[in-house]
Amino acid sequence: MAAAVLAGGLLALAGCALPPGVDGDLTNNWSAFPAAKVAAPTVGQCLQGDLLAGTVDDSPRVPIDCARAHTLEVVYVGHFTGPAAAAAAPPTRDSADARAAFAECGRAANDYLGGDWHDGRLYLHYAEPTTTQWQGGARFFSCSVFEVGSLVGGSLGRTGSLKGGLSGDQPLAMRCFDQQGEIDADGFYTDADAVAIGCDQQHTVEYAGKYVPPDGPYPATEEAMNRLAFAGCVPVLAGFLGQSVNALTRRTDVREVTWSPTEDQWRLGDRTVSCFVTVPAKHPVRGSLKLLGGRPLPA
Repeated sequence: MAAAVLAGGLLALAGCALPPGVDGDLTNNWSAFPAAKVAAPTVGQCLQGDLLAGTVDDSPRVPIDCARAHTLEVVYVGHFTGPAAAAAAPPTRDSADARAAFAECGRAANDYLGGDWHDGRLYLHYAEPTTTQWQGGARFFSCSVFEVGSLVGGSLGRTGSLKGGLSGDQPLAMRCFDQQGEIDADGFYTDADAVAIGCDQQHTVEYAGKYVPPDGPYPATEEAMNRLAFAGCVPVLAGFLGQSVNALTRRTDVREVTWSPTEDQWRLGDRTVSCFVTVPAKHPVRGSLKLLGGRPLPA
């Protein structure tokens, strides 16, 4: 019965004629809608969305007034040109084009902040268009800075702009941290997070400087990365404390802690290792250990 009704319906449709003045063209020669454009962010714009330092995260970010609680702040927007823009997909993270773009971002971030972003409690997040956005014609890349609250690298929500945060009295400078966690047989914290704290308060960690290893493949294991980072940070700590490397290695009251780049950072050309000096858990200090020399830790 259903088949018969369908057939009858088709016959009835076939027998219908178009009314006068109707040509049967439903589009009526209308032009096609233009392709959807992806709006690029703007420098100084603040965005909301959690992020972890060193990770690749294309999650949507919601623009928000910088006076309200937010996570990221856009410091640079650039555009791919030439062969890179003509490619079928965005440049891979380890390509010369992506590395050049990230280098542009780094220089712009330093100008925006008033100092090297590596020396701040900050992370520079690089974002290129998604594949879908690229196919829609987007060719911009953007870099945003976010404040980290600890050495784990999680984004710290804040209000107000980061601009100029590493100039003047440098409110965003990486300085002192307080550790919490397990303590090893020698009395030092191990596998512990370190939360930013004023150097005038008791603390166990202080930023000493940075080391940039030579370019090459990313270390194959965590142990290999640790060896590379520790070897490079020993001279940095020695210079910070104001003593020779030999004298430093003989001390038992200080150690080094490192914050190494992730594989994604390394692929983008950022191999910076942050170097810290740490003291025993039972001997927190106040003030800076800079140029301590051969003197014992302050009481």
